[in-house]
Amino acid sequence: MPSLAVGPEAPGLASTTEGSSPSSSARSRGADPGVSTRTTPAIDVVIDLNRANAAELDCLPGIGPVLARRIIDYRTRHGRFSRCEELLAVPGIGPRLLERVRPHVAP
Repeated sequence: MPSLAVGPEAPGLASTTEGSSPSSSARSRGADPGVSTRTTPAIDVVIDLNRANAAELDCLPGIGPVLARRIIDYRTRHGRFSRCEELLAVPGIGPRLLERVRPHVAP
């Protein structure tokens, strides 16, 4: 499984050096300081959507604590995921985000 590139060589990702903050890096790139520049660490494992807890889901690219909680809530209400595409029914997850997380999850 390919790993995600994280660091200064990764396109579009902010790197922070000692003494700087993500918001100062965002400002230097002209990004909106109100938008999170948090990067997700590279993950080399596939997460089981039906067993993962909120902390594990939060490690997925583009999934933060709010979406992690929504995934768990959806799973609780509707039962086990049988296909990754079912994530599209979770509020806040669209086709682009699904494509980002698909390599890292399994139903």
